[in-house]
Amino acid sequence: MFRSTLILTFIGSLIACSNGAQKAEKCALLSEGWSQPKDGVPTFAVVNTIAWSDSSITWNGVAVKESQLTGLFTEMRNVVPEPLIVYHPVGAPNCDRATELRDMIDKAVDCKRGWVCGLGKEADWKNATPHNDAL
Repeated sequence: MFRSTLILTFIGSLIACSNGAQKAEKCALLSEGWSQPKDGVPTFAVVNTIAWSDSSITWNGVAVKESQLTGLFTEMRNVVPEPLIVYHPVGAPNCDRATELRDMIDKAVDCKRGWVCGLGKEADWKNATPHNDAL
């Protein structure tokens, strides 16, 4: 009985996420090269936070259009040391939108390089321990 319930719950989760209906905080958004606060923060890192507010995207707390983000990402790649882009997906309308924005960040910033993209709450990143290898 328990096993059947577990399987049905898992299938239900897959269906909800495949339809994009699942809440963003339940989506699996961590991707190759992305870090979390528990991994530590690069020493002297400037953190820029992308989040959702009332289904709108914000950059460091200021509402921005999705089209503006590419320009912001390009500017950040020219800053030394390169800032950490932190994405907090809670508040996204659904998994599809949360994933679309994560993919946009991933492509524009080239997160696979490591230590330039993070996932989580801004407050958790501010309290993260510096990580010496993250340079």
